Amino acid sequence: MQKWFCLLWVTMLLSCTAHGPEAVGPATAQGSHREDLIEAYRREGKMLFVYGTGDSAAANQYRILLGQMSGQKSRMTMVIRSDREVTDAELHTHALYLIGTPANNAVLKRLLPQLPFQITPQTLDFNQQQYGDHPTLSLGFYPNPMAPELPLSLTTGLSDADVYQQLQKSFGQQYFWFAISGWGYQLYDGGRRKVMGFFDESDPKQWKIGRKTHWDFADDGSIAEENAHIIYYNHQSAYGSEIALKMTNDLQQSWNKLLTGLQMQMPSKKAAIHLYPSAELKGLATGNTKPAHLDEVDGSLHVSIHAENAGREDYVGNIWLVRSLLGAAKMPQLELGLSVMATDHWQKYGWKHWAKKFEIGGSSLRIDELLDPQIWEHESPYLKECMSAALVDFLIAKWGAAAFVQFYNSPNPQRLLDLQSEFEASLRVLPETATTPQFNPMPPFQKAFNFAHEGYQIFNGYLSTEASNSIDYTAKKLHCNALAVIPYAGMADVHAPAWLDFSEGAGAENDESIVHCIWSARQSGETVMIKPQVWPWKDWTGEVSMQNDADWKIFFDRYYRWIRHYAIMAELYEAEILCVGVEFSKATLQRPDDWRNMVNRLRGVYHGKITYAANWGEEFEKCQFWDALDYVGINCYYPISKKEKPSQKELNAGFADVIQKVEKVALTAKKPVLFTEIGFRSCASPWANPHAEADDRPADDEAQAACYRAMIAGLQNKPWCKGVYLWKWPAYMDDAQYDRRGFTPLGHPAEQLVEEWFGKN
Repeated sequence: MQKWFCLLWVTMLLSCTAHGPEAVGPATAQGSHREDLIEAYRREGKMLFVYGTGDSAAANQYRILLGQMSGQKSRMTMVIRSDREVTDAELHTHALYLIGTPANNAVLKRLLPQLPFQITPQTLDFNQQQYGDHPTLSLGFYPNPMAPELPLSLTTGLSDADVYQQLQKSFGQQYFWFAISGWGYQLYDGGRRKVMGFFDESDPKQWKIGRKTHWDFADDGSIAEENAHIIYYNHQSAYGSEIALKMTNDLQQSWNKLLTGLQMQMPSKKAAIHLYPSAELKGLATGNTKPAHLDEVDGSLHVSIHAENAGREDYVGNIWLVRSLLGAAKMPQLELGLSVMATDHWQKYGWKHWAKKFEIGGSSLRIDELLDPQIWEHESPYLKECMSAALVDFLIAKWGAAAFVQFYNSPNPQRLLDLQSEFEASLRVLPETATTPQFNPMPPFQKAFNFAHEGYQIFNGYLSTEASNSIDYTAKKLHCNALAVIPYAGMADVHAPAWLDFSEGAGAENDESIVHCIWSARQSGETVMIKPQVWPWKDWTGEVSMQNDADWKIFFDRYYRWIRHYAIMAELYEAEILCVGVEFSKATLQRPDDWRNMVNRLRGVYHGKITYAANWGEEFEKCQFWDALDYVGINCYYPISKKEKPSQKELNAGFADVIQKVEKVALTAKKPVLFTEIGFRSCASPWANPHAEADDRPADDEAQAACYRAMIAGLQNKPWCKGVYLWKWPAYMDDAQYDRRGFTPLGHPAEQLVEEWFGKN
């Protein structure tokens, strides 16, 4: 099953939130919930941008910026007006975005008494706090005092220069148009994010600062230690832990290795290193959830020291030193390679270990691939990091440090291409290590859910504490022993080959969030299936079909590079199962040999179990490459009754017929079966067409429970069935309250049935 397209892209926004004290905002006469406001905006598909003209220079900047944004392709129509020309009729009938200071935007000044903040000439007052060091505040989808059923968004501050700068950052974010509703509020002061969150809408006539969805970093980031080379900043009590101390010791060793190898001295300037206890908290404070990153403005290093990433991203600290010594590289491969090469324990065992594994498995990147701009943009970061380190190590060994530094500053790509055969030979002579992944043994019967990234923000997505708690709930309360984690990639045209990208935005199903889920599942005693899924924007993966052999070749090359990334991740983090595709009905039936060859190539990278999630019906029943897999996989949404009100006995019989179809394939393929997806909505007649949307059908908990009873009865004593991955369970369990007609059994009678079933098996 797939998610709504608009919600998929909302995950890409760089965003944050968390827990804090509840504070009452100014009284409002509104009665709309945020979801209602978002839906009203989506229905209209337009947003009215109103900029202030009190400062003519600022007005001109706003006008140019908005004009540039309106010229971009998007699914939203921009209506642009100045505060002088906009009419009252427009203000009452459009989703509204106000831009500027109250002093220079007459509309904002008019509405200010009814908004949840105040601005004086010296301070911006929000949540009973005052901010005065160049503060800016953004509201997203607050009830418009002039039309409470429509949303009001805004960006404001004490100066138009600050507002303009903040807008440039916001408008420059990837997928801004899809994610414009991402946050309730964000407040920056002095260039740092201070506050973010959502309003509590439990009383829609009195929006408040939420207890569960508010984060305040105003007093965070004090200096914990300063030595000759580093200033450590402590965030959320991260400094002083054993992991933090080890990380800093490893960093010093890497720096010493770099300085020795390059025959250089430590620079006089000190590194500013900000430590956070988790990627979630780091993302909340900075908008970047990667385990470590360099701030491109001030060069400071921000690091998560959580155990799930210990030793995995140390090379980022080396980038700071490389840039301090040599400047930013004209070829990113050289900067990245030098930084990774100096990291003794890159991805736990070191880059040489993995470079040899990739060479043996046929996944090494050639120099021409490393230099290809498209491949560099879309290739797995793991491969780019490892192979860049191998290349730099080879170059320094061949040329010496001084010649390498000269090449670093004045690179010649052709000179590298001339060394391609020598470089490949250097990989072949790397020593092979005996270290192998330590995959957990598979349970006799995998009792699992597809873990749905339903939150779309850092605090409620895969990376969150909420997700960890949700995983733990499935293990301890529902007796689950496995979990499927699902990263997505978009696809614009199902009939044209295209690159498939990895999610990178904070709050998305990005790499660090997948790693967090793997780690959390480990803590809860669950095995993990990584189940990457392609999301065609206008269709369904079952319709993917290329026009000719040449296009098919490109499609499989790019798909392989995409799925290989997750195979490498599964190997690095020892996820027990990799699902190599989901519901490519036409592609698998038309090109079975290409799929078989791809699976065989992946086995050179990944040494765990492999399955494929076939769509129920023709694809599942006629798939020709089950022999290449460890498990037959089925996304099982066969109808089990056509009647309006079937009895439980009739539903049981209908599911028994489904079981016969699945068993026939299992016996023919001589492979065990995983139900990679199976589930039923909590709405009227879910048995008739289980995969379908709820549309106008009313909620019906008992109908869902009846289908679950039929499923449980049908799967008893089936030795060929080795697991069930129910569709679905939310990362953010509070999300279940918003759609009572969804697939999750959470909070429905079906949850009790799952608990009893999994508890007995």
